[in-house]
Amino acid sequence: MDRNTIIGIVIIFGIIILFSILNQPSKEELEVARKRQDSIIKVNEKIAQEKIQNELAAKEAARQELTADTTITDSIKLDSINKVNLQNRLGLFSQSAEGKNEFITLENNKLKVLISTLGGRVYSAELKNYKTWDSLHLILFDGDSSTFGLRFFSGTKDIHTNQLFFTPVTGENKLIAENNPIAASLHLNVAPGKYIEYKYLLEPDSYILKFNIRFKGMQDVISTS
Repeated sequence: MDRNTIIGIVIIFGIIILFSILNQPSKEELEVARKRQDSIIKVNEKIAQEKIQNELAAKEAARQELTADTTITDSIKLDSINKVNLQNRLGLFSQSAEGKNEFITLENNKLKVLISTLGGRVYSAELKNYKTWDSLHLILFDGDSSTFGLRFFSGTKDIHTNQLFFTPVTGENKLIAENNPIAASLHLNVAPGKYIEYKYLLEPDSYILKFNIRFKGMQDVISTS
């Protein structure tokens, strides 16, 4: 290798080294690049976290939906089981085993009574013209201090009417006997045209509450025994 070739190679290496030195980024440029890289890393991490959170939220929503569906299904099954149990226990009277306890008021100038749709019985009775020793309303009985009902067999089913809900036939829930007698009728329904009727009658200026029971189409429902 001659002298000129060696000189040329040295010059070329020198140019490369000089070019590398001249094009080396400054500290400021390195800091900017570092910050840019850190920002990119943070953005990617945030995107990854949001993806994970979205996946977890989707799984939780699916779990809750499955739980809700299971609860609804269980509730439907339980309701169905309860209806079957009522049917097995009460037969034709099972439709009257559930309801809302409401009250019908019969009142004149002397007497005020409440009729409960649960059992169709007189729930309370108040003598309006009398007071107790401490000036309170004179209540003859109230709530569960009294019981009333019929007990019979329908096939093999032991029926207690005081545990069943009657349907009021009377249009109003409060009736006042001022000049004419007032009456309230309640039906314990079994089927269309088949029911037990409790009928209460209160006349004006009277302490007597009249009561009548009527059976409609029940000859093939209530056992003759």
